[in-house]
Amino acid sequence: MFYFTIITGFLGPILAFRTYPELFAFKIFFLLHALAFLAYFLRRRKIEIPIHIRGYFIFFAGWLGWAFLSLLWVDNFADAFRHLTFLLGMTSFIFFFSFYLKEEKEMVKIYRIIFLILVGFSLLGVIETLTGWHLRTSVVGTYNQAYKLNRPSAVFWNPNDFSTYLSLYLPFTLGLMKYKKGLFNKIIGCLLYCSGLYLVILAESRANVLAILLGLLVFLVLNWKSESKKTMKTLVILLLIGIVIIGLLVSLDPELPFWVKTKTVFAQIYGLPQELKEDRGSAYVRGRLIIYGLRELGRHYLMGVGVGNAEQHMAKYGEDLGGIVNLHNWWLEVLVNYGLIIFLAYLHFYLSLVKDLLKVIRNSGILRLKMMAEVLTVSLASFSIACIGPSSLLPQRYMWFLFALVLAVLNYAKEDISLREEGGRKN
Repeated sequence: MFYFTIITGFLGPILAFRTYPELFAFKIFFLLHALAFLAYFLRRRKIEIPIHIRGYFIFFAGWLGWAFLSLLWVDNFADAFRHLTFLLGMTSFIFFFSFYLKEEKEMVKIYRIIFLILVGFSLLGVIETLTGWHLRTSVVGTYNQAYKLNRPSAVFWNPNDFSTYLSLYLPFTLGLMKYKKGLFNKIIGCLLYCSGLYLVILAESRANVLAILLGLLVFLVLNWKSESKKTMKTLVILLLIGIVIIGLLVSLDPELPFWVKTKTVFAQIYGLPQELKEDRGSAYVRGRLIIYGLRELGRHYLMGVGVGNAEQHMAKYGEDLGGIVNLHNWWLEVLVNYGLIIFLAYLHFYLSLVKDLLKVIRNSGILRLKMMAEVLTVSLASFSIACIGPSSLLPQRYMWFLFALVLAVLNYAKEDISLREEGGRKN
């Protein structure tokens, strides 16, 4: 049931009942899973928090505690309750993840599930770009401009959400190329990576293009000193096959040439400062969101506007923001909703994850564990930029799944390292 919860979590509302669109398979499996866990607790009367990552769960407890406390000064209880419910559910899921994933074979299963889902979503995205057909959960089909109808969104609401998902999970293909033997695995990984980059560019998601490039740079830095023949061979294959696949995709899509989109995206990235100067475009709106968000934070004495209430306060600036009330920046969302203390704690949480993963890469004697740690380090690096793409990351389960997997890997890695150190002392 745990694996079904993960799979349905990625698929999201596509598995919803048509008559009850808010009720979909993930919520059902998660509820059943929570009830089963509650029964386990009532039988055992004890739950052991994974000792090696206990500090991280203390952070989540503090985050939730502050969220509940902020109910004292929220203006919109409906938004606060919805936000708080999701936060509580996802932090619980992270605990379940770390509680159950305690063996290497289980983590390998998760890796394979994530990889297969990535393959399916990428294929669906390519079909969308070639045909203009979209699932019923996508908003792209409602766009008025014809040139936007070929933007990929897969099972997600819009192209930005899909692009952010790709930014966070494309690094799993780099792990396949580096650590799996055989040319076939490397080719499959390379095709998937290049198709993902292709889809993000066609979605015209500037933040996620930069996020993927940052992730690739981090991957190169992590492998810079070793420069093994296997790593260099992987990168050469990546480049050569990438050129071929891009050429094929261009020839298959003459009405939306890939190179035109590529130049458009990078021209938009280059033109960000000009947009800010001329008070136009999404860069201007995002800049104003930051200014107004910080203004509201100051008015609440740096304590935050209260759980889930940022949109309520942004609505007063609606005319200047073109009606946009979502902060479109996860870092800002945490800061404005919860205040400076929780934001700094969250930043420490994020940086600690990266630091601990780097330790695993250096010290672990298990090859698969090193692969997982390296892949997740690259994903977290991409996350630092990718998280400013969607209107809000809170409801995006793929973000929480990523953090859950990181903590499960760290728990297993630290257990392995501590056992080896204990064995060394006995010898």
